[in-house]
Amino acid sequence: MYRFGFKAVLIALAMSCGPFDCVAYQDFYELANQRIEQHRKTDIDITVLDSNGHVVSGADVEVNMTKHAFRWGTAVVAQRINSNNTDNQIYKQKLLENFNAVVFENDLKWPPWTGAWGNSFGWHQAEPALDWLDANNLPTRGHYLSWGTLSGSDGYGPNNNNANSIPTTLLEHIDDKLTTVGERISEWDVINHPIGCGPTTYGDIFGNAFYSTIINVSRASALPGTEMWMNEDNILNGGSVANEYESLINFLINDSAAPDGIGIQGHFKSSWGRNQPDTDERIYAQLMRFSELIPRIQLTEFDIDVGVYDNNNNLISYDEQYHAELMNNYLISMFSHKDLEGVTMWGFWAGAHWLPTAALYNQDWTPRPALVAYQNLLFNEWWTEESGQSDVDGQYELRGFKGDYDVTVTVNGETYSSSTRFDDQNGSLTVVVEAAFLLGDVNQDGVVNLLDVGPFIALISSGDYQAEADVNGDGVVNLLDVGPFIDVLGN
Repeated sequence: MYRFGFKAVLIALAMSCGPFDCVAYQDFYELANQRIEQHRKTDIDITVLDSNGHVVSGADVEVNMTKHAFRWGTAVVAQRINSNNTDNQIYKQKLLENFNAVVFENDLKWPPWTGAWGNSFGWHQAEPALDWLDANNLPTRGHYLSWGTLSGSDGYGPNNNNANSIPTTLLEHIDDKLTTVGERISEWDVINHPIGCGPTTYGDIFGNAFYSTIINVSRASALPGTEMWMNEDNILNGGSVANEYESLINFLINDSAAPDGIGIQGHFKSSWGRNQPDTDERIYAQLMRFSELIPRIQLTEFDIDVGVYDNNNNLISYDEQYHAELMNNYLISMFSHKDLEGVTMWGFWAGAHWLPTAALYNQDWTPRPALVAYQNLLFNEWWTEESGQSDVDGQYELRGFKGDYDVTVTVNGETYSSSTRFDDQNGSLTVVVEAAFLLGDVNQDGVVNLLDVGPFIALISSGDYQAEADVNGDGVVNLLDVGPFIDVLGN
């Protein structure tokens, strides 16, 4: 439906050498899809055995993916999750259809936490929303513990006009939030916008060592295993913000306060100059750059706005097909990077989006072409549903996208179901089915008795194979089966 690329590129300029890289003048998307095949899929091996431990050939096997291991997330509004009016019921339905993780857009920021934004936001909204999210297996990121700039309403502090009071007030707030939230959230944006969201940052006033203090205090207040991530925008185009972000992360690493991962926002707004012809390639190059610092990265705030606006910020035009094309291209570039753990959109419905033209659904819930592009990749191109039969070794092998699966095996009209996750740590599953025969019943009369001795000896003498006589389950009938046969006969 949408074309995959604009041009051929010199790949060596955009990525480091690897099994599929440094091949001059190959198309960027050809190589991206090769990386996806290499890094996003895993070898899957289904073995079918019967209850006697024998392999079962010819079993019908179905392998159906149910969830990506990769995090495909979105920002959500807690109050909408807690409400059951018509729009919010649809909101929750579409959330479950399209995403496997979330982040609260505003409810856990500092001002809402204190009640500064009124009753519609805050922990009293986030907590019951978490109940619903937990019940629907949607893990939640925490956004945020600290806002790295002094300016703007999000960088709130009760004494924000007095910079000297910020350290004490902020650290008390962080401890209060982490203690209250506890185990409900295991991953936080510990420092949000330390570089590029205001003229004056905490680093400018207190020095970069204050960022180390924020991270160390947060870890001390949080439950063991809670992850602390950095988060900053305007990184993927390169430039001064990216350079400063890289410098700060290096400082934290050297100051024994390395974050667990690097969050990279991706607000691709055309009026900000961020949807250039080579953005898809630069995305990959910048991901490579930051993954060399810490090999855990996420796209934490992703949206694409191709709207054209007048001087008063009124929308003049919006090319929805171009929006869809960029969605396709950017996601391929992102998903192809081996160290990227997730892409989180900053909203999905025009009725609850800071950039309505960047949403996947219109106000009336009709889908936009960008949604079609998104769903085609996630649930078609990058989705595994396969079926076949076990071979002579009882195996059915395939290569599938990492994630959660339902596996069904049908033998003699009986179906056996299993659910598991296939990834780099686990690519195999053994399904045990009811034996189609009685072990030791060589004459196949339904019982094991002295009448089976003659046929058993005949098979050993001839070297022929019969599963009922392969009592030790080694795939051959020979003298090694005699002892196990006597044991079965005696029972």
